[in-house]
Amino acid sequence: MAKKSDKLTSQWNVKITPFVRKVLWIVGGGILLLLVWYWMDGQIQSQRLKTAKNTYQTLLKAKDSKQQQLRQLKKDDRETVTLRSQWKKMVDQLPAHSKIDQVLKEITKIGMDEKLRFTFFRPQEEKKQEFYRVQPIQIGVTGDYHPLANFISKIANLKSLVVVEDFTLNREKPEQEALSMQLRASVYHDFVEDVQQGHSG
Repeated sequence: MAKKSDKLTSQWNVKITPFVRKVLWIVGGGILLLLVWYWMDGQIQSQRLKTAKNTYQTLLKAKDSKQQQLRQLKKDDRETVTLRSQWKKMVDQLPAHSKIDQVLKEITKIGMDEKLRFTFFRPQEEKKQEFYRVQPIQIGVTGDYHPLANFISKIANLKSLVVVEDFTLNREKPEQEALSMQLRASVYHDFVEDVQQGHSG
């Protein structure tokens, strides 16, 4: 092999000295090291790019999650505002405890205006809830069908919050047109005055 190399060099009149051979080895080794460095750098850059893509996907998912939470929060805020508005309207319908007698008088007046006859009118024991109080009233009246229907309708449409429950309708006597009705009217009212009295006591 050496003879062949010497033949080529002699053919091209190239004389490779030990110094030139050393330089070629150094240059060749440098090129090889450079290629290895480029390859390793490419692997590192590829790994960094892969990590960056994964990080981007993670951040993108986190962003979508935050946006979804924000949309849900805005929806909850709107629902809270709606509920507060509804609660305020309901609270505005709750008469003060001191006005319960006035509500009872209004119910009595409605019956009298409809030409009904009261057979009994019995306020029951007040029921205490967390944010309000309920005053049940057992009522018995007699009269014609339409005045009785108007009586229930007008009680339910009072400005104060009154709920009509458990009513029964019977004919007093088969030969008479008059009907007998029993019902329970529940008057809802606030208890601010009760709380204030408790604090003042």
